Amino acid sequence: MIPFKNSTRKGTVIALICLLAAPFGSQASTDNSQQWLRESPANASLLAYRNPHLSLEERVDDLLQRMTLEEKAGQLMHEFFSPGPNGTLSGETVMMIDELQMTHFAFLGNILDPVEAVEFHNRLQQKALDTRLGIPITISSDQRHHLGPGFIGGGALGYFSKWPSYLGFAALRDPELVRKHAEIAREEFLSVGFRLALHPQADLSTEPRWARIAETYGESAELSASLIGPYIEGLRGKEFGPNSMSATTKHFPGGGPVQNGWDSHFVYGMNATYPGNNLDYHLISFKAAIAAGTRQIMPYYSRPINTEYEPVAFGKNSASMASC
Repeated sequence: MIPFKNSTRKGTVIALICLLAAPFGSQASTDNSQQWLRESPANASLLAYRNPHLSLEERVDDLLQRMTLEEKAGQLMHEFFSPGPNGTLSGETVMMIDELQMTHFAFLGNILDPVEAVEFHNRLQQKALDTRLGIPITISSDQRHHLGPGFIGGGALGYFSKWPSYLGFAALRDPELVRKHAEIAREEFLSVGFRLALHPQADLSTEPRWARIAETYGESAELSASLIGPYIEGLRGKEFGPNSMSATTKHFPGGGPVQNGWDSHFVYGMNATYPGNNLDYHLISFKAAIAAGTRQIMPYYSRPINTEYEPVAFGKNSASMASC
């Protein structure tokens, strides 16, 4: 994923600091920090990166100096995981946290009991707290509020409210309803520990054989652009903070026009064709998402065919990423 906010040389570590202590991303000065230490001597032993009164840059610098190469490498990984029986931590999850130093996970399971879901999340965060630096786990998920099946890791969870698909909202053409849906989804996600939304999709469904049309706002770039902004704003709230979901808009620069409708998660779906030289048309809703404050952009796994760009996968295609 390509971060669009707080994008500095420190990369993904910026996002970690925002989770380590309240207030979220505090920009208080060092003078305030010293006052905080004087008022509570017990805080003197607190590591600088956990001090909410230090600036974001100071906390990132402190954490980076403490991290080993292995711990830094772990921040670059984002893997699927599932709960064990009765909401326990699977051996694989424990291994990824303890041995691979990972802190970012996409939820693949389907816990139907909200109490069990919260208990699972608490176990997960306690496991993270027991590591050397105590960096919290960030749990991401595809959309979980839609009726009908999801794609990879996106099936509905039993304790979430049920809504139409994105395509259904597109048919209603009601931006305020889309915003309200996102606000409710945010509250429900946060209640069980999900902080990173692997949505919305800004893709246009210009290839009717593609399997992910229901996760788009349809084939009209203008309609998609009018709805994706309110959705991102609903996930964020009034301003980005501890009660926000971080939105990841995907799949740049548009996953809809895949060759023969074959999805790019699979090797046989590697080509994006953009028939009619309409790549710019597919960028319209992404521009709307960026204007609305999306926090990340996820490139697709396909490669552009018959465009001005080199036929290299978008995640490694410097020319196409620069156009964003």
